Amino acid sequence: MVPYQHLHTLLRQHPVFGLLPPTAQEVLRRTARPRAVQKGEILVHQGQSWPCVAILVMSSGRWVLLAPSGRRQVVFHLGTGQVIWGHGLFDDGPSPASFEITLSGWVFWWPRTVVRPLLVQHPEALWALNREMVSWMRRVRDILYTLTFHDVMRRVARVLVEYLPVQEDEQPITRRITLEEMADLVGASPEYVCRVLRRLAQKGFLDIQRRYLVLKDRAALERLAWGDD
Repeated sequence: MVPYQHLHTLLRQHPVFGLLPPTAQEVLRRTARPRAVQKGEILVHQGQSWPCVAILVMSSGRWVLLAPSGRRQVVFHLGTGQVIWGHGLFDDGPSPASFEITLSGWVFWWPRTVVRPLLVQHPEALWALNREMVSWMRRVRDILYTLTFHDVMRRVARVLVEYLPVQEDEQPITRRITLEEMADLVGASPEYVCRVLRRLAQKGFLDIQRRYLVLKDRAALERLAWGDD
C-alpha cells in the first residue's frame, strides 16, 4: 500500500517544505508521484541530468561518487524524511554523483516544473533550501579533507567509531557493515581495508571474528580516528 499518510507528516516536518504554506503543501501532496524502490537500485545516475526532487519514505539511500576505474566513494547517507535534491532542479547540468537505495521502501518525487515555482514564490522556504545546500557542501568538504589529509588506517578507525554501537570494551559487536561498504566509505579497496583491520587487530585495538568484532580499546581507537596522537 502506498504510504500517503507518511508523506503528509514528513512534508510538514521537513525544514524546507514545512515552511511552505498549507496551500503549497497541498499542491505537493496532490502532485507527488509514488515509486517503490529496492535496495541496490540507482535512483539518480552520475553524469545524467535529473531535474527532480524526491523524499524518502520508509527507505534510505546514499550519494556515491564513481571513478572511471570502478572505485566508489560514499559521500553521505540520507534516511526517511530526507529529500534528494536533484542538481537538475537548479540547472541542466549532469549529476556529479549517483544516488543508490540502501533500504527498500518508497520515494515520492516531483519534476522541477512543480517544485521550483513553489520555492520561488516563498522566500522563507527558498532560504532554508540554501542553508541545506551549504550544509551538504560542508559535509562533502569534511570527506574530501579526510581523504586528502588522513591515511587509510585513520579513516577506517573513524568508520568503526561512527558505525559500531557503543558497548563495553571486549563485548562482541555484530558486524552491521560489510567490508565492501567500509571500502566505499574510506575510498580504498576491500582488500586494503581488510589488511588495515588486521593491522588494527595487531596493535590491540580490536579482535576480528567472522560474524562480529570485539573492541579491545575503544578510547584508543577514537583517539586514532579523530587525530589525537
